[in-house]
Amino acid sequence: STEALGEPSFLHGQNGRKAPLPLHGSASHPMILRRIVLFLSLFLALLASQVPEFAQQYRQRLGGAIDELNRIIAAFDADAARLQLNRSAGLDRLRANDDPFVRQRGEQISGDIDRAARLEQQLQTQQQAGPFWRLAAFARTYEPDIARRAAEAFEPAVPVTAEGLTMTVIGFLIGWVGGRLLIAPVERRRRRLKAERA
Repeated sequence: STEALGEPSFLHGQNGRKAPLPLHGSASHPMILRRIVLFLSLFLALLASQVPEFAQQYRQRLGGAIDELNRIIAAFDADAARLQLNRSAGLDRLRANDDPFVRQRGEQISGDIDRAARLEQQLQTQQQAGPFWRLAAFARTYEPDIARRAAEAFEPAVPVTAEGLTMTVIGFLIGWVGGRLLIAPVERRRRRLKAERA
């Protein structure tokens, strides 16, 4: 008999045929994959919930950069006024100077004026946009240097606005759908192997 040969009888089905061996841990694999998908979804939800807060902190730094540029420009205007010059005439005098250092100063002031106007337009566009459109405006027009400084000093916050809550849901759905798509081949293979062993 099979038991005499050292093979336990519970490994044999009817008619003496061997029963398929159970897959060790097979029941736990789907659970592990689903937990991974859940963790991914929660992570993306948390990440997405901070996008509106980051945009808000970016706008604060944008306003600070504009104030600093306007202070520099105002100081230049005051210096030019003491010489009875307007801004344009003062810049022309600096650019026409034979001293390279003075000419460079004129180029810097001119660049500051252009940058201040560009940043003011960007801030105005984001402030006037709707709750969700301003995120699109931020993504389209952000200043890399200011965004980097905002990221370095970023302080996470609990999302309490409609933007924050909506982005949280969107992030979770992206993580859930993306995770399910990633594990779909593994689940199909598991179902196929299970059907073959049935």
